[in-house]
Amino acid sequence: MESLANKQGSKPIYKIRVDKNIYVKMRDGVSLTCDIYRPDAEGKFPALLGMSPYSKEVQTLKVPPKSFTTREFAVLEAGDTEFFVTRGYVHVIADIRGTGYSEGKYDMCSIKEQEDGYDLVEWIAQQPCCNGNVGMLGISYFAFIQYLVAAQQPPHLKAIFPHDGWGDMYRDVSHHGGILMHGWLPLWAQGDGIMSWNAIPASKSIYTEEELSRRVEKWKKNGVINKSPHLYLPLIFPNLKPTMFDWIINEFDGLYYWERSAYTKYDKIKVPAFLGSEMHDQPVVIH
Repeated sequence: MESLANKQGSKPIYKIRVDKNIYVKMRDGVSLTCDIYRPDAEGKFPALLGMSPYSKEVQTLKVPPKSFTTREFAVLEAGDTEFFVTRGYVHVIADIRGTGYSEGKYDMCSIKEQEDGYDLVEWIAQQPCCNGNVGMLGISYFAFIQYLVAAQQPPHLKAIFPHDGWGDMYRDVSHHGGILMHGWLPLWAQGDGIMSWNAIPASKSIYTEEELSRRVEKWKKNGVINKSPHLYLPLIFPNLKPTMFDWIINEFDGLYYWERSAYTKYDKIKVPAFLGSEMHDQPVVIH
């Protein structure tokens, strides 16, 4: 096999043009906002999509990622805009439904969020700057949403590049070995940076009011939960951290997790995927 040691990578040849706060209407009438970074040149180019829950506004800041316990861990997770655009790609960063400037209600990795990815891919493919070839990329949240969107099989999605993307929300993220990740959950609560102004826990539509109340009271008495404000407060104010509320309330694997887990949909992913991760992700240990 020929060595790659002497091979040269592509060179930056384009300047960057930016179209900010472009609203895209989804199939149910909700509009999501995105920023489009594209080569400042005539012609059509392949496009890359990153779906952000942390606000698209921080994805191109000129600062390095920092400790997981600060919001800055979310910087650059949509990919290196300058690198890709100067080499001939359109880079689209969208605020996920119910976050940032986008309309709608935030519900982590819900079916609607997955369908939004389909609609965004197809909208991008029709833009004058795009040649009809769309890929997805990103890290962590930006990674696992790629699996879920790819399973929707948007016709113009050609490939995905999920780095540090888990496949099972229950076993990989919220409940390692069936045990609530009470060490990681408060950490994420302090630093997740999800810019959601309109969120409702999914559990409110899964359980009756009586059953939901029973579960809440049970967990309020838990010796781990009631010693951590970051775990206890979501039980009192579910809309404060709806995803955490759902993870605490749903202590066993089931429909809530199945709908949001890639492994239940792997057979529906028909495009090439490049997967990667570090050997051990300290202190997060969810990738």
